[in-house]
Amino acid sequence: MVLAEGIFEQDSKKFRRPFANECKDVENKDHFKWDFGPTVSLSRDVYILRKLQMKAQEVGQRFRRILPTLSKFGEGRDVQLSTPYEIADKFAHDVFARSGVDSFEEDLERIRRHVQDVFQKWLEATSSSNSEKKRKDSAGLDMFERAAMLFAEPVEGIIVTPNVEEIKASFAYFKYPKRLFAISVAFRQLCEIKARASKGGMVPCTTDIDEMKTISAACVRALEKSYAG
Repeated sequence: MVLAEGIFEQDSKKFRRPFANECKDVENKDHFKWDFGPTVSLSRDVYILRKLQMKAQEVGQRFRRILPTLSKFGEGRDVQLSTPYEIADKFAHDVFARSGVDSFEEDLERIRRHVQDVFQKWLEATSSSNSEKKRKDSAGLDMFERAAMLFAEPVEGIIVTPNVEEIKASFAYFKYPKRLFAISVAFRQLCEIKARASKGGMVPCTTDIDEMKTISAACVRALEKSYAG
């Protein structure tokens, strides 16, 4: 099927929107001017990025309301989420038993202290005595966000342990499986642990994304023609 000559060009002029390189520094502008005339406010709902932002905020607020009402994840501990820490713990004990080298055990102890310290900060944020207005630190940052930032900080003094972030997230769940602490501060890492533990590993989860990153030459030519000045 082929469009009649001139139809594609007419539609491009009529329905065309600014391309990515035409949207530089839009955050610092109150309005953005379309090529074909009218001035459109970035705050208007017709702007697709504004729609995506509003939807993300809506979903985020909904989860913020739901999560505090959940007292626990489930009846039992998720074996897959606990496994990275348990493997590291067993390995550290085995190395020390065979050779007397305690570097791995020292690393694990540093990771455990880091997680437990952050948990105390998280408890302050979840305290029933803290209203929404009080859940702000001296810098005005939400205490939940502060806890997540503290959790993400590197663990000081690690010597030999390679997969610190994975172990850190796994221990947060292993230590407090009935609380929302782990998912509040290490959601991404826990998702990655589950993905790696799934059948086929992370490949089924990332193949579609990789395919979308590959754009054919024909598609590139069509985009260039569509957005040509």
